[in-house]
Amino acid sequence: PLVDGEPIVLADSAKDFADRIKELLQDDIKRNRIAESGYRLVTGNYGWGRAAKILHEALQATEPTN
Repeated sequence: PLVDGEPIVLADSAKDFADRIKELLQDDIKRNRIAESGYRLVTGNYGWGRAAKILHEALQATEPTN
C-alpha cells in the first residue's frame, strides 16, 4: 500500500511531476525521509531476506508428512 509522500511521490501530469521533483530537490529533509522510507519498503518486502523467508515457507508447506 503506497501513499503519496510515503515512500513515493505521485503526480497526475508532467507539470505536477516536475513540480514535485523540484520540491524534493529543494527540501533535503523531505527528500531524505522519502528515500529512507522507500529503502525500508524495498528491503523489507523485496530483499533477499524476504525472498528467503517466502521460499522457506513454501518448502516447508510441501514437506511430506509421515
